[in-house]
Amino acid sequence: MAILPKIDRIMVLFVLLAFAACKQQTQTVAAKTDVKITVKTAPVFRGEITDTIFIFGELALRQEAWLSSQFDGRLTEFSMLRGDNVKKGDRVGVIIPAGREALLQTADSISDEYKPLLAQQENSISLICPISGMVLQVIQHTGDVVSKGGHIAQIGDLSTLDVQGELPVQFLEMARKAKELKVEFTNFSNSPLFLPIETFTGEVSANQSLIVRLKLDNSSFTYRPGMRVRISFPAPAHADAILAPRQALVEEEGEYFLFTVANGKVQKQKVDVGIMKDDIVEIISGVEESQQVAVEKAYSLKDNMEVITR
Repeated sequence: MAILPKIDRIMVLFVLLAFAACKQQTQTVAAKTDVKITVKTAPVFRGEITDTIFIFGELALRQEAWLSSQFDGRLTEFSMLRGDNVKKGDRVGVIIPAGREALLQTADSISDEYKPLLAQQENSISLICPISGMVLQVIQHTGDVVSKGGHIAQIGDLSTLDVQGELPVQFLEMARKAKELKVEFTNFSNSPLFLPIETFTGEVSANQSLIVRLKLDNSSFTYRPGMRVRISFPAPAHADAILAPRQALVEEEGEYFLFTVANGKVQKQKVDVGIMKDDIVEIISGVEESQQVAVEKAYSLKDNMEVITR
């Protein structure tokens, strides 16, 4: 028997090892190919589903007024600050007309017998608060010269506020039929409010919407104008609709699919969807009642893939 040279024996050993490795790899790949995904399924069913319409808005003053001067003059005895609470009829300042101020500046040069006559000339005018509420802005301060009709301070009544939302006209009748609208604050931790509709504005805007107004009792002064809110109300229910679990739905480039499961295989079905709410979705077309659909690992499935169901 011929003895192979040492180098040839090494080559033979290398070839045998490579063959064994390839065989093992082939067996491993074959074993992996035989592995099937286990998926959970659920039936498509009939039921009722209701859509919810959402719009956005904010809180606004229901009653506000500007404290203004009725005459040209100088503002005195005025100490309003932002956040102060004031009452209607309060005397909050004095306007000294320009003519009286000029006379007062010459008072020292007038003899005592004529000073009583000076007091009768161009009396100072009291500045009276027009409404009860909170001071929101202060434009002028004591000592400032003011003009007739010029704004001095803004006052708003915070005890009752408006909730105003922009409502597309297509939802007008739906909103009318709702007894109450749900109001949730977007950046304020508070329980939702359920408020009746006060009114709709009479004019439709260029983007085909109008303003819906709700009355909010704010006697506790919890809320402030400018707070953002989300307003919602239910649309008419769709009775006897075809429904599927929401987690079964797969979206690809704006289109929707379900994977139906039968005889151990999945079929990728394009579907048209309607209302999506919570954990269910309305299926307009594409599948039928009682068909089983994969409700997990949906994005890992491919058409005609073999699976194990549970």
